Amino acid sequence: MAALEGTVLADNSGSNFQLWTTFIHNQITGSGFTYLPITGDIDLTTATASANVNTKTGFKLYAFNDALQATTPIYFRLDFGTGAAALRPSIWITAGFSYTATGSIRHTSSIGDPDVSGANVSYISEYQIPCGGNSTTPGSHSWSGDGSYLTAALWYTITTTGKNLLSLERTKDATGSPDGRGIIGVFGGPNVRRAAIVYFDSASLSMIAPTWSTIVGTRNPAIATGSYGTIVPISAVILVSGQSNEISTNLIALAANEFSQYKDLFVNIRSLTIPFRIYDTAFRTAGDFTNGTNMALGLRFHD
Repeated sequence: MAALEGTVLADNSGSNFQLWTTFIHNQITGSGFTYLPITGDIDLTTATASANVNTKTGFKLYAFNDALQATTPIYFRLDFGTGAAALRPSIWITAGFSYTATGSIRHTSSIGDPDVSGANVSYISEYQIPCGGNSTTPGSHSWSGDGSYLTAALWYTITTTGKNLLSLERTKDATGSPDGRGIIGVFGGPNVRRAAIVYFDSASLSMIAPTWSTIVGTRNPAIATGSYGTIVPISAVILVSGQSNEISTNLIALAANEFSQYKDLFVNIRSLTIPFRIYDTAFRTAGDFTNGTNMALGLRFHD
């Protein structure tokens, strides 16, 4: 298991683009994932960012690296480029179960082109994760993974809107351990997020439109009332729910007034005890959580 922290510029000018893209690439491989060189992928030592907004410059392809990869492989692609302003970094993520010779992510090699326009899709379709600002003062990142899960807090010290999260993990069995049924992905920032579940079995392919809710924890069973509504101060994991009620072991949601930023804590999830770190104490949850209140967001974090 690896937990990697560091700072990098949030700036696309000149060679700064090479610095932040190389940093992210190294964080992913350092978190236990396998880089897959492919014809046409980006050379991070020479690439420069486009001056056009919301434009990709190039991509890298990665593979999960765990015991299940041999039978139920998972791959993900990161595109690097420019966000809503010329100097703002941005990444795009896609995840699925196979890839083409040109780096496109697919469900399986026999499925053909996935339908990304409706509910019946066969992979976690591309999602943009832009930095909400730019700065030549390095911004903090935190990455954690072991080849079967990945969490990242991106540029979380740049600006309020610069905070972003990335979470990829395998679906879980009844004990909370990874299984080979599919992928759970949660991406975005404090105001815009996306959650998706895709299954490996082609007979049950679906892009679930999940809701988010909270599960009661045990730190303090007393009911809190007031500005946070009627909630238990330490909710446990975020439940990515749909027709299968899949559960994430990458994310937790807590009452914002209970823990400070960067606080480390352990939470019991099914039969597992998992370390988390609090990154955002003003995570916008209206419309996503049952209580519709601001919460603190914690990401799985292994030392």
